[in-house]
Amino acid sequence: MPGEPPESEQVVTVRPDGGLELLDSVDIAVVPGWHDLNEAPPPELVAALVRCHDRGAHVVGLCYGTYALSLCRAA
Repeated sequence: MPGEPPESEQVVTVRPDGGLELLDSVDIAVVPGWHDLNEAPPPELVAALVRCHDRGAHVVGLCYGTYALSLCRAA
């Protein structure tokens, strides 16, 4: 979660330089993928992404990242 690089089976590694609090100030948030389609995003991630969108930021899901975003409005 925050500060931990997400695991990937591919060659892409994302190294966050902060926690979910960054979503309170960015103009564009990208969810680059999701590790398990059978696992819902944790509530704190959902809440942070919804807040980000509600304040007018662009929130983008790439590939399986759209799965995580789809559950944000269902929450």
